[in-house]
Amino acid sequence: MNQALLNERILASPKYQRLVKNRTAFLWRLSFFVLIAYLACLALLVSGRGVFALRATHGAIIPSLFSGVMFIVFAILMTWIYARRAKREFDVLLAELTQELKNAPKL
Repeated sequence: MNQALLNERILASPKYQRLVKNRTAFLWRLSFFVLIAYLACLALLVSGRGVFALRATHGAIIPSLFSGVMFIVFAILMTWIYARRAKREFDVLLAELTQELKNAPKL
């Protein structure tokens, strides 16, 4: 099949359009949450300088270390959420679209 024709068929497919729309909306929501987390971290750094300047004594966990670890955990959680949804929804739609195009009559 001609590559240009295949690309046109993919772009015209309602399943592909639904996939792009759903994925884009989901990514914008995740991006919003990450932005809020970054801004909250920055606001905490600016407003709570005294808290982050504490020294660790006798094995105490300093607040800056704790907040850094929590931010890393948050990033891992956001990645897991996207990967889980991509596997359950986006990959399924892409597989259906691929199967349709394989079974479609060749022009």
